[in-house]
Amino acid sequence: AFEGPPGSVRTNLIEQAVSVADAMDDDMLAYELRMELIESAFFHGQGERALVAFVWCLSFADRNPDEIDTHGLLWKFKWILGVMPRLPQISRAKILEMIDDMGRRVEKEGFSQRPVHYMRWKELLTMGDLEAAVPEIELWRRARKDDLQDCEACEADSEVEYLAACHRDEEALQRAKPILAGKMVCAEVPHLTLGLIVRPLIRLGRLDDAKRYSERGYKLTARNDEFIPAVSEHLLLATRTEKLVRGLRMFSRHAAWAFETGMPARRFRFDCVASAFLQKLARAGIPVETEPTISKKTGKERPPARLLLPLDHPCHREDDQYDPSELAKWYRHEAESLAEQFNRRNGNDFYTRWLNETHELAEV
Repeated sequence: AFEGPPGSVRTNLIEQAVSVADAMDDDMLAYELRMELIESAFFHGQGERALVAFVWCLSFADRNPDEIDTHGLLWKFKWILGVMPRLPQISRAKILEMIDDMGRRVEKEGFSQRPVHYMRWKELLTMGDLEAAVPEIELWRRARKDDLQDCEACEADSEVEYLAACHRDEEALQRAKPILAGKMVCAEVPHLTLGLIVRPLIRLGRLDDAKRYSERGYKLTARNDEFIPAVSEHLLLATRTEKLVRGLRMFSRHAAWAFETGMPARRFRFDCVASAFLQKLARAGIPVETEPTISKKTGKERPPARLLLPLDHPCHREDDQYDPSELAKWYRHEAESLAEQFNRRNGNDFYTRWLNETHELAEV
């Protein structure tokens, strides 16, 4: 597993190794392998697999507190708390219960409650409960910093996400300034941030700025399926600005990511934009396969842009001849179905409003 590249193959191989360790009754090895499985699954959209492995590790840690790296376990606890609200089958009560559990463990080990408040307001944000997040944000800001907190860049990116979700667009862009200027960076920032500022810039009518940042952001995210939400925002901008051939390439390149992800919230984000893009593509009458073009930047010939779907997609056709309007209906139905699931769990209509706004911003 560790000799190959990250992705589903590695995750599958680690799972096989876990099975062997279980069969050997080597619980410590099984724990260590599951911790690796959590990381592999988490970073490649397999949230439920990461969650199952983590629950086992948590139980093992409770039985063997002197044998495990507590800091490492608590760090992965934050990841799992980030996964849970993105799975609509997990109840709101269970999500909040798990945050409280982390709070008790953090206190027992002498760490600050800062990451607990941070994860609580981020989960409330994901569940669309923006008002309930406010007091947790204030507690987070006042809490003592230590080495269990996220990096400065990630925390700033999360604030940008919250402000954008609240339509506090000028504030979101102001908070993003040090990230956009390269003063705050990490493995996922500015990758995520460059996607998050697309909607505020569209709402403010700053389409030229949106194009500039989107071009930069898409280059950073186009090769990693972890960034489906960011890629979806870049597709939204291509749809809004009538760059439909560019959108055609983006859709065909990333449709498999969204369809195969184990994170329904990520799939929802793509499905929302895909339904708007395909509807606009149908109205524009652009063919599902274009002629080769010459790149303005390199002067080299670019291959045709084609409307493609993964082989196991329910709408896949062997001849790759699709009706964009029919595909738009399919993606709209999928997005509405997921929105209903999340809304029912969350007790609000946040996901339906997100879907509707996506179509409004795309001007469909």
